Amino acid sequence: MAFDAVGGEHNALTAKEHTCYYAKVQDHDLPMAIEVLADMVADSVLDAKEFEVERQVILEELAMADDDPSDVAHERITEQVLGSHELGRPIGGNPETIRSATLDSVVAHYRKYYVPSELVVTAAGALDHDEVVALVVKGLEHSGWDLSTVASPASRRDTAEVSLQTHPGSLVVTRPLEQAVVALATPGLHATHDQRFAMSVLSATLGGGMSSRLFQEIRERRGLAYSVYSFASSYADAGLFGMAAGTSPANAGNVADLMKQELDLMADKGITEAELERTKGNIAGGSALALESSDARMIRLGRSELSTGEFVDRDEALARLAMVGLAEVLDLAKQLAAAPLSGVVVGSVSPDVARWCDHLTVSERPPGGHSRRPLLKIYSKERKNNVSISLSRASRRTSRRRIRSSRRSPERAWPGAGSLSGPTALRVSPLISPTPLLCNAQSIPLRSSRST
Repeated sequence: MAFDAVGGEHNALTAKEHTCYYAKVQDHDLPMAIEVLADMVADSVLDAKEFEVERQVILEELAMADDDPSDVAHERITEQVLGSHELGRPIGGNPETIRSATLDSVVAHYRKYYVPSELVVTAAGALDHDEVVALVVKGLEHSGWDLSTVASPASRRDTAEVSLQTHPGSLVVTRPLEQAVVALATPGLHATHDQRFAMSVLSATLGGGMSSRLFQEIRERRGLAYSVYSFASSYADAGLFGMAAGTSPANAGNVADLMKQELDLMADKGITEAELERTKGNIAGGSALALESSDARMIRLGRSELSTGEFVDRDEALARLAMVGLAEVLDLAKQLAAAPLSGVVVGSVSPDVARWCDHLTVSERPPGGHSRRPLLKIYSKERKNNVSISLSRASRRTSRRRIRSSRRSPERAWPGAGSLSGPTALRVSPLISPTPLLCNAQSIPLRSSRST
């Protein structure tokens, strides 16, 4: 009610590597926002009756996501590529894990990890640093946290790249839909990889906009899809790169072939100087527009603190981007094209789709390597299921459970440092383990103990 009374925004989100509680208000409402969010995180009411109500809300949220073919395709392709790694698990868990979650286990997790050493606070907007610090300390102490003891913060996640135990294959999820969603993906780059700026250029050139190769070839020239794009997700120790499109079921195999061909062509001939300059301009312009939002600045600050401890402002990021050349993009394209490829199709497609699955998902390995045969799985389902101030806490990747928070995390922007006039954004992110706002599935139904 407190936020509604001032026209503010507040919510919570869980991403693969963090949980965040946030709000956005006018600058003169900052004290109220910090007080309420601090109370939610540090002195939450975990009521048994509300716990059961929230359980049902999450089940409805999962059902809603399961009715979105794009969501289903991205969840399944992530599982296919990341294999048994914790990042391969769905953020929201699944109906079985949500139904089996107990209040005692959630309370135990809350008591163990919602502590000062796990918390990161970031804020952006028309604010004063010292004032924010004083308000946060006051709010947390008033909510019961003892901040008198000096202690080191929790260590960040290890950013050393892990070896994924993955078994590339194909998955067909049969649904009674007008379109089929086709997704192809392979392991990508972790968050601090030296080639991450080259990945930004490669992905944007391949499928990042109307001038991208996938858009031009599949939509403009052939009219086979309305939506077609590439994507790259980076986490502390692993990553994912892929391509996706929505098309008619009859064209699913053809579109998958074309996406793979465009990646192979880039690996064979690279990109042109004109494409390189256009893509760099696109990324630079997009980052400038993102900085108009205090939310984006807040999130950028929080992720930087949680993941590496190094804040790279926009100017420095663009300087590093400018160093990417044609050779770097070509080298990365070759790596991606040679890597094991997995495929997922969601829609009214027949098992015959296995014909293109077979040749697409067998990786042509470099000399001395080997190819892996794809695993084809088919699932059929004929039914339909019908928050910038923030406190975040990172959840352990080992958890498969989440009992509250919104599904999506606005992680694409490049928020920089500095002040903005207008609304203030504050973010508090309790870190559950080393590094970035961590992990999968485990937010808690937090409610302020006050009647706000």
